[in-house]
Amino acid sequence: MASFTTQRSGNWSDTNAATRPWSTLTGSGTGGVPGLGDTVTVAAGHTLTMTADQTCGTSGTTIGVSTDVVVYGTFNIGSNHLTALTGVYVSTGGHLTGGPGGVLEITSNSSYRYSVVIDGNSANMVNIAGAAGNPFTIKSTSALYQASVLFASNNCGSATTTSWSYCNFLNMGYQSPNQCAVFLYGLEGS
Repeated sequence: MASFTTQRSGNWSDTNAATRPWSTLTGSGTGGVPGLGDTVTVAAGHTLTMTADQTCGTSGTTIGVSTDVVVYGTFNIGSNHLTALTGVYVSTGGHLTGGPGGVLEITSNSSYRYSVVIDGNSANMVNIAGAAGNPFTIKSTSALYQASVLFASNNCGSATTTSWSYCNFLNMGYQSPNQCAVFLYGLEGS
């Protein structure tokens, strides 16, 4: 298991020392990029772009720092398929984007499995833009915890904005499939 933090903007699967976003290639993915058992942090000011399907993750048990992908910069899934055990955590200043045909799949059966955790107070934190007939999909293949979106703590405020268009949520809910699950944790107001 390796923990990766971006050193510059770049493509997840890039193994060229001059352009790759990783300082070393010690991951379990093809060519040593992050893969199953590895975690990824997108540093502030960096953009990490998926150009191929990827798998990552550990079996961590807390929201946030042990989530498979922690985003302080910009993470673009695009039209690719990310399989993660625990999901994506987007902090203040972070941005998660996805495009037509893209997939975020969560596979863990452990607790605290949210597909997307939004924990910050900034604009455009999530911009998922599928297309008619080709939506972006967020799904869970977990037998216990289904796909969900969590707006966490009092860090989310009036500046927090997200955009979800042409997005499928499959196997949603909390221990009960097919329930819409958007959690507003610790928020005040409406």
